[in-house]
Amino acid sequence: MSDHSFTRKEIKYVLTPKKFHQLWWSIKEYFVPDTYSQYPVHTVYYDTLDYQLIRRSLEKPKYKEKLRLRSYQPFQSKGESFIEIKKKYQGVVYKRRRLLDYHTLVGALAAKPLLPAEIRDEDTYISRQIGAEIRDLTARYELYPQIYLYYDRLAYVGQEDSEIRLTFDHNLSYGETILCEKESLQPFFEKPLIIMELKVPEAIPVPLAEIFSRHEIYPGSFSKYGYYYQNCYQKEKQVKGVRHA
Repeated sequence: MSDHSFTRKEIKYVLTPKKFHQLWWSIKEYFVPDTYSQYPVHTVYYDTLDYQLIRRSLEKPKYKEKLRLRSYQPFQSKGESFIEIKKKYQGVVYKRRRLLDYHTLVGALAAKPLLPAEIRDEDTYISRQIGAEIRDLTARYELYPQIYLYYDRLAYVGQEDSEIRLTFDHNLSYGETILCEKESLQPFFEKPLIIMELKVPEAIPVPLAEIFSRHEIYPGSFSKYGYYYQNCYQKEKQVKGVRHA
């Protein structure tokens, strides 16, 4: 089984298409395409029925955590899917993920709470460690699959330092039901926006920081799940409330 663990800083920027093109011409010499340079991202976020995890995350505590399923092809295709636990402490991101077999994936996507016993380990230290962290979270909270998010990603790595990664996420959309068809997805934004994410082991390299400053591109706090909850979910909730009034 494939297990992965990442520790890094993730710095996010929200760009208009115009800003993206202006910036790219200034920074492209510093990057090369990643091994997988273009791909779709399918994500299902878990939360309590009253959205306790994301509500706490939006309060910007020193420590926060989330659980999600992720695949780079539709979940129905029986391709590789991962269950990920993502923690953030004082600006540093710690991500652990486990490869799921299709049988476990189907169970995880069911409209029921994810149970600790459903997260099984392979006979490796990292597998047991990741499994223990996920089981601890699912034991403390009754977590359900709450929202399906989709977007297309462009991915690059540093020309001189492959530990530096740069991604651009576009066509962000969400599904009101888990495993809904792509045609029924709803757009995130009223106007197209691109989420740029710079992933670095430590500080932003000075040449990049200078380019960002020159183009007046500054980091901001952005969470796809958080944006969905604050904007899309709350808006739908208000509309449904009006309809039922």
